[in-house]
Amino acid sequence: MDIFLSPITTHVHLSDLLVPRIAVYLFSMYLSSAWIFPHAMCFMLATIFTRQYRMLGCMFDKMLSESDGRQLPDSDIETFRQRHQEISMSVNDTDDFLMFHNAGAFCCQLLNAILLLYDLIFSRGITDPVLIMMRVFWMFGASFGLSITAAGGIMVNHYVSRPTMLQMLCKDDF
Repeated sequence: MDIFLSPITTHVHLSDLLVPRIAVYLFSMYLSSAWIFPHAMCFMLATIFTRQYRMLGCMFDKMLSESDGRQLPDSDIETFRQRHQEISMSVNDTDDFLMFHNAGAFCCQLLNAILLLYDLIFSRGITDPVLIMMRVFWMFGASFGLSITAAGGIMVNHYVSRPTMLQMLCKDDF
């Protein structure tokens, strides 16, 4: 009943499958981590950049509230503008090498979710509760991966594309 051992059990007759099961288990752990690691890394980078934008906005709001008449000196505005530009350049550099990964991951996960959903809906011959739960688990896993990939892109895009108070103030400087 183990699908990963089917090539071994089909071509080689072994009385004890403990060693191949351990090897296949370790290999599947490697494959799972190799699949999850790039997605986790992209989401971590998106979280870091989002936090940097949020902290810059909080510092700007704090300085505005502490200033009299809600006016800041040009040197402070220039400092905030430079910091915003540094973060934006980091996002741009990171996006150059991650955009293909995000697009590919999103498309592959979307295709995987569609195929799993199709399999769940139209596979009427499967009555084993273990197989049904396994397919439901994979459907939730594919949906979770799809949402994590989309959330990472949305978080960074939200802060990069939205005009902040700092960008509106610095617009006159250009």
